This record gives sequence, structure tokens and C-alpha cells, in this order.
Amino acid sequence: MRQGEPRPQGDGMPGIRRRRVLAVAAAGLVAGCTEQASTGSPRPAADPLVATPPAHAVVAAYRLPVEGREEVGDLLRGLTDRAAAAGGAGREVLLGLGAGLFDRAGLAERRPRQLTAMPSFPGDVLDPGRTHGDLLVHVGAGTAPDAARLLATVAGPLAPNWRVEGFRDGAGTSPAGRPTALNPFHFTEGHGNPEAAVVPAEIRVGAGEPAWAAGGTYQVVRVIRLATRMWDHDPVDEQERIIGRRRDGTWLDGSPLAQDPPFDRDPGGAVTPLDAHVRLARGAGERPPMLRRGYSYRAGEEDGLLFMAYQKDLDRGFAGVQRRLAGERLARYVLPVGGGYFFTPPPGTAWHTALFGP
Repeated sequence: MRQGEPRPQGDGMPGIRRRRVLAVAAAGLVAGCTEQASTGSPRPAADPLVATPPAHAVVAAYRLPVEGREEVGDLLRGLTDRAAAAGGAGREVLLGLGAGLFDRAGLAERRPRQLTAMPSFPGDVLDPGRTHGDLLVHVGAGTAPDAARLLATVAGPLAPNWRVEGFRDGAGTSPAGRPTALNPFHFTEGHGNPEAAVVPAEIRVGAGEPAWAAGGTYQVVRVIRLATRMWDHDPVDEQERIIGRRRDGTWLDGSPLAQDPPFDRDPGGAVTPLDAHVRLARGAGERPPMLRRGYSYRAGEEDGLLFMAYQKDLDRGFAGVQRRLAGERLARYVLPVGGGYFFTPPPGTAWHTALFGP
């Protein structure tokens, strides 16, 4: 809690008991994170989102079975205690708070400013059974069984409304040190992310948000079905013109992947079409200010992408990109069917105390 910020008051129930400090220094809400610095911002070196994503992940969304500030706080405390006990090397645990959680806790006035239910963008066909949630638990581990067990341990008795199990094929590192992986369309992802040194400054919120939220980040989750069979029938050079990069990440004019996009030298789209995915996503400005993580998934005969993006400003980040992507050629191969908006709290435990009391 920041100096001068009033301590949250009770919910009218007498004698809210003292809560012990959350034992999550090892795992926090993210395995391997450290406590917040005295400024309220996480130490950049400990930022969990800088680390290479684990090979397997499970994302699960829950509707909370309780209401009231104390009851919601106790539920979250139990979850984070279990995360601490389950954490370890190569494991990751992230918690996302949905807009509905603040309503259930009676803390609507302390909700992060941009946290709402995720809207439907052009081209979306959102399945209510795979969309939104009061709480998101995202776990990662080296194998699929380990990730599934980790989720079961952390979530405890909670039953998810929806869940997606993802994996990263062809995981590697770009020349600039960014984690990369192959998506189901056979393209390398991760080149457009910010460098590790600037990730905290680019994605974590500060002034303008409730004091408890400083150092947290807005998380977007998108469950996207991919028409892989139709895609694979197209020639590779046509696929690359649709994306706006070559499969290995280099630009279509041969420029190296670490170089700024060469779009200003191609105003008419002769080399990189004007409706190419990367070109539209970039727009006329700089790289979109967000950190993206992608996992492939398979559910029966359904191939897809579990896409996640972290940012300090949804409108400048994900939502702004979605508006620019309207009309892209890639749209005929992708179908967003689920996901949601969530807020990942700051690393450490101070946010819980600030919201729910000691």
C-alpha cells in the first residue's frame, strides 16, 4: 500500500480477522518473482514476463463461487498459498483478475480503469462457454502432464468454466534475445516483442490506476481457431505476403528481422501488401506497445492459437491493433472464438493486502 493511501475498510462484518502475510515469495503469483520495490513497481530483473515461456501451458477461467470482500480475499489467499507450495524451477503461475471479481468482492471502485469484459471485434464469433471469467489461472511447465497437475494443485477445488492446453513448437531465441516459437501456420513468432530490458516499462501500469495496481499489467487472452488445412493449400510465398514476413521472420524485401520494417520504402505495397497482417498491425507508428505470447493448441480436430498479450494500455495496445487489422487478408483463415480481458497483479503480495486487508 502506498503511503497516504487509506486502508480499505471492512464490509460491515465485525472483526475481520487478521490475515497472515501470503507465503508466496518463491512463486508469488508468478513462479520465480520477487517482492515489489518500495516505489510500488517490480524490480525489472525479476519481472516474470521477461523469462522464456515454458514449453507447455494451461489457461483456465473460473466464475467465483463466493461473494463479499472477505470471502473473495480468502479464496485468493488459498490459491496463492497453493501456488507458493507448487512453484519451482521451470514452472510458472500467473493470476488474472476479471472485471466480475471486483463486483463479487464489492470493490468495483478499485477495479483497474480499463478492465471490462472483452468486446467482440470484427470477425469474432465468441462462444460464451469459452469467454470471460472472474479469475484466470495460467500455469506453465516443461511437459503437458506437469502443467495439468500444476493447474490442479493451484486451482484446488475450483472447477473451470473453460480451459485451453497449449504448447510451443520450435521454441528458440531470436538474435535479439527474444523467445520465439512456431505457430500452426509454420511462422516464427516473437520477433516483434520488446527487448527484455524494456518489458517492465512498456507493459506495467503506473500513474492513473488505483494505487494497489501499480506494477500490474492488462492481460488479453484470445482463443483463435485456425483453418490450417486451407492455409496449407496456399503456396508459401502467398502465405508470406499475407503475413508480411517470411517464415523465419525476415522482411519480404530481404531486410534482416532485427531491422525496422521497410514499409516506408514500399508505400504502394508492391513488396509487402498494404493488407498484410504485420503491416496493418504496425500501422503508421512504432511497434505495438505490448508483449505477446503464443501457444498452439489442438482440441480434437480443431487447431488453434492461444494468444496472450500484456500491456499497460489496452486501447493503445491490443484494441488499437484489432481496429487496424479490420479487412486483413488473414481474416479468412482465423476465427477468434473465446478469451477475455484480465488484470495480472504486480509481483509480490502487497496488492492483496491493499485490496482485502492484512
